[in-house]
Amino acid sequence: MKLCEMVPKHRNFKIFFDNYFTHLDLQLRLLKKGIHTIGTIRRNRLKNAPLKTEKELKRAGWGAFHVCTTAENNLCIVRWHDSAVVDLSSTYVCT
Repeated sequence: MKLCEMVPKHRNFKIFFDNYFTHLDLQLRLLKKGIHTIGTIRRNRLKNAPLKTEKELKRAGWGAFHVCTTAENNLCIVRWHDSAVVDLSSTYVCT
């Protein structure tokens, strides 16, 4: 959170994270300050998001994906099958 303190609030800034820094709670806290975020996320930080399993996506083939959003549409999580299965969370781009 300290790294983001100098980012102007409510000024349409976006922060991109890699999976080491991305956490759903952090993303929602920054969103309350008007800072949008997007980044790959580790599976153990997904808080039981209702996504298809890695096995299901691999069975569907390369390019398969599954998306879920919060009821408020302020957080979106995407899981897709590339060369490996990748998870991404965003408060910037939501469906």
